[in-house]
Amino acid sequence: MEQPKVMDNTRNLTAYSPGLHLLVEMKGIRSGHLKDYRITKSLIDEMIDLLELNALGSVYHNFEEGGFTAIVCLTESHLSIHSWPEFGVVTADVFLSNYRNDNSEKARGIMNSIIELYQCTDYHISEMFR
Repeated sequence: MEQPKVMDNTRNLTAYSPGLHLLVEMKGIRSGHLKDYRITKSLIDEMIDLLELNALGSVYHNFEEGGFTAIVCLTESHLSIHSWPEFGVVTADVFLSNYRNDNSEKARGIMNSIIELYQCTDYHISEMFR
Protein backbone atom coordinates (compact mmCIF):
# COMPACT_ATOMS: atom_id res chain seq x y z
CA MET A 1 0.00 0.00 0.00
CA GLU A 2 1.34 3.42 -0.98
CA GLN A 3 2.18 5.79 1.88
CA PRO A 4 0.22 9.08 1.93
CA LYS A 5 2.23 12.12 0.92
CA VAL A 6 2.88 14.64 3.68
CA MET A 7 2.91 18.31 2.73
CA ASP A 8 6.09 20.10 3.75
CA ASN A 9 5.00 23.33 5.46
CA THR A 10 8.43 24.96 5.37
CA ARG A 11 8.37 28.36 3.73
CA ASN A 12 10.33 27.91 0.47
CA LEU A 13 8.94 30.98 -1.28
CA THR A 14 10.77 30.35 -4.54
CA ALA A 15 7.91 28.00 -5.40
CA TYR A 16 4.40 27.32 -4.17
CA SER A 17 3.89 27.45 -0.43
CA PRO A 18 0.51 26.94 1.27
CA GLY A 19 -1.43 30.17 1.58
CA LEU A 20 -3.54 31.43 4.45
CA HIS A 21 -7.28 30.85 4.11
CA LEU A 22 -9.42 32.77 6.61
CA LEU A 23 -13.13 32.27 7.20
CA VAL A 24 -15.15 34.43 9.58
CA GLU A 25 -18.74 34.53 10.75
CA MET A 26 -19.72 37.84 12.34
CA LYS A 27 -22.84 38.33 14.47
CA GLY A 28 -24.36 41.24 16.33
CA ILE A 29 -23.54 43.67 13.54
CA ARG A 30 -23.87 47.28 14.70
CA SER A 31 -23.12 48.99 11.39
CA GLY A 32 -25.73 49.82 8.80
CA HIS A 33 -23.73 48.20 5.98
CA LEU A 34 -25.66 44.93 5.68
CA LYS A 35 -28.17 45.83 2.96
CA ASP A 36 -25.94 47.40 0.32
CA TYR A 37 -22.53 46.38 -0.98
CA ARG A 38 -21.19 49.87 -1.81
CA ILE A 39 -19.30 50.56 1.46
CA THR A 40 -17.89 47.03 1.39
CA LYS A 41 -16.77 47.48 -2.24
CA SER A 42 -14.99 50.70 -1.29
CA LEU A 43 -13.13 48.92 1.51
CA ILE A 44 -12.18 45.97 -0.70
CA ASP A 45 -10.96 48.26 -3.50
CA GLU A 46 -8.92 50.27 -0.98
CA MET A 47 -7.34 47.13 0.52
CA ILE A 48 -6.48 45.69 -2.92
CA ASP A 49 -4.72 48.94 -3.85
CA LEU A 50 -3.01 49.40 -0.48
CA LEU A 51 -1.70 45.82 -0.37
CA GLU A 52 -0.76 45.79 -4.07
CA LEU A 53 -2.94 42.79 -4.89
CA ASN A 54 -4.18 42.08 -8.42
CA ALA A 55 -7.92 41.92 -9.07
CA LEU A 56 -8.97 39.89 -12.08
CA GLY A 57 -12.70 40.46 -11.80
CA SER A 58 -15.52 40.92 -9.34
CA VAL A 59 -19.23 40.47 -8.84
CA TYR A 60 -21.30 42.53 -6.41
CA HIS A 61 -25.02 41.97 -6.03
CA ASN A 62 -27.65 43.53 -3.76
CA PHE A 63 -30.67 41.31 -3.11
CA GLU A 64 -34.17 42.85 -3.33
CA GLU A 65 -35.06 41.62 0.14
CA GLY A 66 -31.80 43.06 1.55
CA GLY A 67 -28.33 41.69 1.90
CA PHE A 68 -25.62 41.30 -0.70
CA THR A 69 -22.95 39.05 -2.13
CA ALA A 70 -19.47 40.30 -3.05
CA ILE A 71 -16.82 38.17 -4.72
CA VAL A 72 -13.42 39.29 -6.02
CA CYS A 73 -11.11 37.02 -7.97
CA LEU A 74 -7.42 37.86 -7.47
CA THR A 75 -4.27 36.52 -9.07
CA GLU A 76 -3.40 35.68 -5.45
CA SER A 77 -6.78 33.85 -5.03
CA HIS A 78 -10.07 35.42 -3.79
CA LEU A 79 -12.20 37.41 -1.33
CA SER A 80 -15.91 36.95 -0.69
CA ILE A 81 -18.44 38.53 1.66
CA HIS A 82 -22.11 37.66 2.14
CA SER A 83 -24.61 39.48 4.36
CA TRP A 84 -27.90 38.47 5.95
CA PRO A 85 -29.41 41.63 7.49
CA GLU A 86 -32.48 39.74 8.70
CA PHE A 87 -30.17 37.76 11.01
CA GLY A 88 -27.51 40.42 11.62
CA VAL A 89 -24.86 38.12 10.14
CA VAL A 90 -21.98 38.58 7.73
CA THR A 91 -19.62 35.86 6.52
CA ALA A 92 -16.30 36.52 4.83
CA ASP A 93 -13.70 34.35 3.12
CA VAL A 94 -10.17 35.60 2.38
CA PHE A 95 -7.61 33.34 0.72
CA LEU A 96 -4.23 34.56 -0.51
CA SER A 97 -1.73 32.11 -1.91
CA ASN A 98 1.94 32.40 -1.06
CA TYR A 99 3.42 31.99 -4.51
CA ARG A 100 6.81 33.78 -4.22
CA ASN A 101 5.54 36.00 -1.36
CA ASP A 102 4.23 35.29 2.12
CA ASN A 103 0.84 36.99 1.99
CA SER A 104 -0.34 35.83 5.42
CA GLU A 105 -0.22 39.27 7.03
CA LYS A 106 -2.04 40.78 4.04
CA ALA A 107 -4.83 38.21 4.45
CA ARG A 108 -5.08 38.98 8.17
CA GLY A 109 -5.08 42.73 7.46
CA ILE A 110 -7.97 42.39 5.01
CA MET A 111 -9.96 40.26 7.45
CA ASN A 112 -9.32 42.66 10.35
CA SER A 113 -10.51 45.58 8.20
CA ILE A 114 -13.69 43.70 7.29
CA ILE A 115 -14.41 42.88 10.95
CA GLU A 116 -13.78 46.52 11.90
CA LEU A 117 -16.13 47.78 9.15
CA TYR A 118 -19.06 45.73 10.44
CA GLN A 119 -18.59 46.58 14.13
CA CYS A 120 -19.76 43.14 15.21
CA THR A 121 -20.17 42.10 18.82
CA ASP A 122 -19.24 38.47 18.19
CA TYR A 123 -17.13 36.73 15.57
CA HIS A 124 -15.29 33.49 14.98
CA ILE A 125 -12.30 33.15 12.63
CA SER A 126 -11.04 29.85 11.21
CA GLU A 127 -7.49 29.80 9.84
CA MET A 128 -5.95 27.14 7.64
CA PHE A 129 -2.90 26.94 5.44
CA ARG A 130 -3.58 25.23 2.14
